[in-house]
Amino acid sequence: TMQSYQNKYDKVGAEVVIQPLQTPPYALSHDAVISQVFSNLLSNALKYAHPERALRVEVRIESNSDRNAFLKFSMRDNGLGIDPKFQHRVFELFQRLHRQNEIQGQGIGLALCKKIVEKQGGQFGLESDGHSGSTFWFTLRRSAAPTIT
Repeated sequence: TMQSYQNKYDKVGAEVVIQPLQTPPYALSHDAVISQVFSNLLSNALKYAHPERALRVEVRIESNSDRNAFLKFSMRDNGLGIDPKFQHRVFELFQRLHRQNEIQGQGIGLALCKKIVEKQGGQFGLESDGHSGSTFWFTLRRSAAPTIT
């Protein structure tokens, strides 16, 4: 997934940083889920990049030593951000915070990501102050090592 977006990121001069995992996780049986979610998040980071600063995206995977624990995946960008009072709307199907002529989209992607992750028994969330970017995170039960490509 990361490789498929690399050309798009290179064209806009974006920086993508993938933080190394301190403790190797156990392989996940959710590779398709991870790819789908990151694909959507990477696409959104490009779409909602702040026009006055170079896009920077940071991907993290957090783990602990408990074999039955969840892994937490997160992607932080320095884009437009999402006003806290409207954050609940981005997870509702066909809800958009911008007019169609301002930023392309259907209002489906984040609702779909949340549904996909929850169907796997995980959680999906968002943190943003509304102006300095957003961090989207999700958890999945680990059973083997993830592949982010």
